[in-house]
Amino acid sequence: MKSVAIALGVLMALPVQAQTYHAKNGMQVTPAGPNKFIVSGIPDNTPQSHWCAAALYAKRFLNAAPSQRMYIVGDAVRGQREYLISLDPRGTASEVKRSKEFSVRIDGANRRVDEGHDFCSYRFLRSGF
Repeated sequence: MKSVAIALGVLMALPVQAQTYHAKNGMQVTPAGPNKFIVSGIPDNTPQSHWCAAALYAKRFLNAAPSQRMYIVGDAVRGQREYLISLDPRGTASEVKRSKEFSVRIDGANRRVDEGHDFCSYRFLRSGF
């Protein structure tokens, strides 16, 4: 019994590994800190596939409200397939003045969770998911 208690204590002391969420559109989302996550994969439709996966993750795992904005952190480089997204505009171009960009390639670009979720419905209805 003592060895079971010791083993349980050791397991509880180990850090929890980040779990990758596989969105229904094939994109992957990995936690990257409090209210931050990385969306990656080969999209069917950019930027809609990224915003869809981000919205699904934010709603399911971060309990984000439909009106919560999601922000791209950092500018993209050619060929980039993963993007850091935050629920907080701090550290992005939208910190001072909200960007009107909706791309996933421009720092500070943003969408509301409900807008990102709408992209999911549209894509899945068209492709038969």
